[in-house]
Amino acid sequence: MDYIDIFIKNNYINLKQIAESGQCFRWKKMCPGRYFVISDGRAACFFQEKTGIRILCREKDEEYFRRYLDLDIDYGKMIFLSVRRRWEGGFVFFARICGK
Repeated sequence: MDYIDIFIKNNYINLKQIAESGQCFRWKKMCPGRYFVISDGRAACFFQEKTGIRILCREKDEEYFRRYLDLDIDYGKMIFLSVRRRWEGGFVFFARICGK
């Protein structure tokens, strides 16, 4: 079996938060920042690094684990848009109060 080592630059993913969320029942903490994960009969090791995460898995499972963690989503953009919407909503509310 061919294994690959994938690094994904992502400042928004926190493996510890995911593992401790109560929604991940088959994550085994190996040591701080390292998890052995079983999902749908597939296995991988996830490693938290300063600027992203590293995944060690079988080559044929790479796409599965990318989808499993939604790694193709731009979370930085989602956070920006969410904050912007809240700010704009607050601005509209403030403008209504002021009668403008």
